[in-house]
Amino acid sequence: MLNPTYPDVHEIEATEAIDDARLGQRRYRSLAAALMERMIPTENHWLITRATDGIGIELYLETSSYIRAVRRGGGPDIRIAWGWTNGFRSEEEVLATVGDVQRWRSGRNGLWGITHPVNRAWSSEGASSRHVQRDYAICPRCTLMLAANGTCACR
Repeated sequence: MLNPTYPDVHEIEATEAIDDARLGQRRYRSLAAALMERMIPTENHWLITRATDGIGIELYLETSSYIRAVRRGGGPDIRIAWGWTNGFRSEEEVLATVGDVQRWRSGRNGLWGITHPVNRAWSSEGASSRHVQRDYAICPRCTLMLAANGTCACR
């Protein structure tokens, strides 16, 4: 799968977020501004942009741990974190929207998620022999990745 070229988010000011009193959350002016402010690796931007363009997002909101993308026309919000995106209605929606990528069933009401190319679940290929590739589970309650010991802070 080729990575399409998207605008360089580093050209966008990180302060491009506005307070939205109606929603009680800060709203980002654009996905690019949100990705830059959240310091999501640029290697992940093409996949996230493809997902949000394919689904159709009305607005992006700040939360403490992810970007909340509200679907145009209703449906479950998309949660965009550093190494994953969650909130697809089905595996078929994942495949139709972003193609054959690493995907998983979420504990979030039967929704589906995808793992970004750069994420904290996998060690890099050039890592030293002390680094072991691990696939940590996702917490069924809050949908964040579990700690190495299998626990989650939300419990």
